[in-house]
Amino acid sequence: MRPSRIPKRPRAATSQTPLSTFAKNRVMKVLLSFASKHVHAALVNYKTTLSGVALIAYGASVVIQHVAGIAEDSTAVIDPDQLQFAWGEIIAGIGLITARDQDKSSQETGVRK
Repeated sequence: MRPSRIPKRPRAATSQTPLSTFAKNRVMKVLLSFASKHVHAALVNYKTTLSGVALIAYGASVVIQHVAGIAEDSTAVIDPDQLQFAWGEIIAGIGLITARDQDKSSQETGVRK
């Protein structure tokens, strides 16, 4: 006699197919590789990174205050000099985030091996 088989439950139809385990592992590997390279450099060079974040935050606050002031007062005029200075701070902040501290070697930050 054959053993009786338990019937399988029908699967619910889904609109999206789930990622395979291989694809999930591949995506996680790529994300972790990216994070380990870039986050490590930002943590090692914390002085320039924090300075860059501060410059970006200040530049963004100037832009937001300027836009909010224009929205409240219909007679206000856009001051291009003030906005140009704020955009310059944001760009300098991005440059500082990508920069390396002076007291760190290239080998220590992972740029050169």
